[in-house]
Amino acid sequence: MKLQAVQALLGTLTISLVGCASGPDFQPPAAPQHDYWGAPAAEVGTFRASGPDGATQRLAANLDIPARWWEQFRCKALDARVHAALTNSRTLAQAIARLQQALEEFNAQGGSVRNPSVDAGLSATR
Repeated sequence: MKLQAVQALLGTLTISLVGCASGPDFQPPAAPQHDYWGAPAAEVGTFRASGPDGATQRLAANLDIPARWWEQFRCKALDARVHAALTNSRTLAQAIARLQQALEEFNAQGGSVRNPSVDAGLSATR
């Protein structure tokens, strides 16, 4: 039994070494000559709209994005929605005030929530 295991191991080792020695000489591929890694830049004309203007949208990389970027779409409905969202959204000061209010309401309940309570009773029987 032990001899068969040794023979099987030697046979496997021999086949493995012969396979490595008889293969073609490996030539590593040349390194890419790019200044970037990732997807290549998009085509200049990326999308043709079917709207009334129908102009081809173009990719303009490395441009500064304005603070009110949505106005670049020239859409009154979008402008109105963003204006409503900014007007009705809570600011950081409002969020802090709401947290402070919740903390004060918690503290107003007294120590009954946070502190342990002790209860005792006394009775006499004959």
